[in-house]
Amino acid sequence: MPGSSPMVVKIIRGAPGVGKSTIAQKVASKLSTNKVAHISVDALQHFDCRAAASKDKLKLGVFHAVLVTRSFISEGFSVVVDYVFDENLDFFIEKLFKSHSHELAPCRVQVFYLDASIEVLKSRNASRPDPMPEEILTKLYDRINKTRGVLGCEVVLDAGAKNASPGSLAKTIVSCDSGGWTAWESGDQPFAS
Repeated sequence: MPGSSPMVVKIIRGAPGVGKSTIAQKVASKLSTNKVAHISVDALQHFDCRAAASKDKLKLGVFHAVLVTRSFISEGFSVVVDYVFDENLDFFIEKLFKSHSHELAPCRVQVFYLDASIEVLKSRNASRPDPMPEEILTKLYDRINKTRGVLGCEVVLDAGAKNASPGSLAKTIVSCDSGGWTAWESGDQPFAS
């Protein structure tokens, strides 16, 4: 479509309790198009009825998120994806860009890491109706925090700052459409050696 801007995929990731789902919903409502989809990888993982959260189950949920994202893009939608994305982000992006079925429609992919201290996350977790055990939260935080900023195109945002409301963070993420922000374009090879 000459002259029109391509769809955008905004990936919002970070530790449990950092505000990914809340912010992703706000981003989806603020994007300047009426064709927007919000995909929660956690919700897709619940389709798999196996009780244990195995690596296979987690990766399968990410794979299904890729398929749904590609489907929405092919229909002209922009997509907001939220998930922890510790070890499966490269898998998601690689599968998004490379498919055996068809070429990805023109789009930009942007990754945002929502950062907050473990103290902020513990406080938010304690206020949830079904809080995660603190030792699991700490373990996930440590594992996810090691991946913060490892991608060249990732934008790290401080979601734990006193002035960082979900609305202000969503506004920052949406404003990244205006250029000057790094992103992958369809046709790029983000993980080519």
